[in-house]
Amino acid sequence: AFQDQNRVLDMDKHHAGALTARGMARAALGDSQWALSDLDQACALAPRSALAFYQRGRARYQQDMHDEALADFARAIELDSSFAPAYVARGDTYAAMGEHWQAVADYGQAIELQPKNAAVYYARGVARAAMREHRRAIEDYEQALELDPAMAVALASRGAAYEKIGEYSQAIEDLDRAIALEPTLAMAYYNRGLAYG
Repeated sequence: AFQDQNRVLDMDKHHAGALTARGMARAALGDSQWALSDLDQACALAPRSALAFYQRGRARYQQDMHDEALADFARAIELDSSFAPAYVARGDTYAAMGEHWQAVADYGQAIELQPKNAAVYYARGVARAAMREHRRAIEDYEQALELDPAMAVALASRGAAYEKIGEYSQAIEDLDRAIALEPTLAMAYYNRGLAYG
């Protein structure tokens, strides 16, 4: 993919789509600095491209440039309000900044657009748990598990939430199931130890 985008750019150095795709490829390879260079150019050449701003936001997020990432995700949403990944990415950024209530709002928007995405329910549950809304977090983990019953991390997180509200037998049951699904999931062992304690 990287080589194909280079060929396109050899023929047309102002091809915003190729710059976006090459920036995505560079970011995936962990080369965030060069990814940002490509994505800066793509955003300048295609200021109406939600994808370009979204991808630049992701690259900025990887560089811990959270405020800049938020601005890019906001621009992507402004350009295409149905672009669910931009809401998820902005939610992830807010969560990383400790602004969990804003993360919950963005995850909620993403869920409205993509109600079958288990990972977003899980992420919203984590944000709610960070705000000590454990019962609401459990509801989100249950939605995630309904969509993906093998999501061990959702089982472990639900178990941790049950432990927080004092429902220890339910916590242990969930944590046992999480460990059976993913025997190397350290958080499941840790939280099971708390539940047994």
